[in-house]
Amino acid sequence: MTAGVEGTDTRRGDNRRFILAALIPLAAFVPQWIFWNSVNATFHKFRNKEECGKTLAEYPAFLDVFLPNGVRAPLEQRAVPRALRGETVTNAEYTLHRKDTGDTWAGSYPFAPIRDKGGKIVGSVVTGRDIAARKQAEAALRQKAEALRASNAELEQFNRAMVGRELRMIELKQEINELCRRLGEPPRHETDQFQTGRIPGAGSAPAPPGGGGA
Repeated sequence: MTAGVEGTDTRRGDNRRFILAALIPLAAFVPQWIFWNSVNATFHKFRNKEECGKTLAEYPAFLDVFLPNGVRAPLEQRAVPRALRGETVTNAEYTLHRKDTGDTWAGSYPFAPIRDKGGKIVGSVVTGRDIAARKQAEAALRQKAEALRASNAELEQFNRAMVGRELRMIELKQEINELCRRLGEPPRHETDQFQTGRIPGAGSAPAPPGGGGA
């Protein structure tokens, strides 16, 4: 069986895409690779294609795969086995970790089964691309958003404190004016910026001298 697929290798961040085709041999139900491009080696942190594992069973020995929630994905939840069970997915995200080198990166995997003329699943095609740069950008945006939320919260708290202070100053001025009124003295503070009637027990400010009253 052959796979007529080709991959791009632009060597630039998210555009680096690998192509991998797996075939289930009739005699042994162990998926084996029948095609992979050079980006597959680069993507999985190999020096060349010859170092790549030739069967699915080899990969757990040196590669850990994690789901988006951080839980380690068992072999059956990885891209190739899912495709071999008949799943077709356009964007399955995994975090990968090389046990031998310590490298960790993120990948996006579209995958689908390969079927024969009778509809029987005989293999799978998996493509993938390195999305580490995108993940880093998303993390940076989240940090900026969190910093903005914290800054806004501080500004709101400061604004509430300043408004509360101003309201208390107005209340004090109203109380002083009310005391002056009771003592028969002119008010000491301007009253055009607040209403003395808002203070419990406070009456209206007296009319200015010579201003007359209704």
